[in-house]
Amino acid sequence: MVRYYVILILSTFLLISSIGYLGFIFIEKWRKGERYQIPLKKTGSSFLGLLIFGFFFVSYVQDLPEVLSNQPAKYDGKCEIVIDSGKGAHLEANFGEHNIWFGSDTYDDTVRAGRYFCEVEYYPHSEEGASLTLYRTKGGKKVELKGDS
Repeated sequence: MVRYYVILILSTFLLISSIGYLGFIFIEKWRKGERYQIPLKKTGSSFLGLLIFGFFFVSYVQDLPEVLSNQPAKYDGKCEIVIDSGKGAHLEANFGEHNIWFGSDTYDDTVRAGRYFCEVEYYPHSEEGASLTLYRTKGGKKVELKGDS
């Protein structure tokens, strides 16, 4: 969940910065009159930042009520586990249209990529995972994850 808050705060800050910088550029244009040329490079980068960080802000802020009330969506069924190693290592639980992201602190070396029966709690707009329980088959043996005892 730390990743959720970091992305939300960072995207909010950068979104406000992009809006503020665009405001600054247009205030300069207003002050200096018609002869002032708006720098395309600075304006373009601000608009690009506005689009990118606006997208992240909108997708993450939609899950904020569920995150604050700790009421994630639930899924029980077949899923495919994908493990990405190296820098930025993470585990993804893929089912239907969802690719739910879990940090490397969620799993250890006993979990392998493949098909499992999953019980997943997640936030649907940001696709952040809240909890994950894996079984070899439906009603079968539970796969131990980090933190399980």
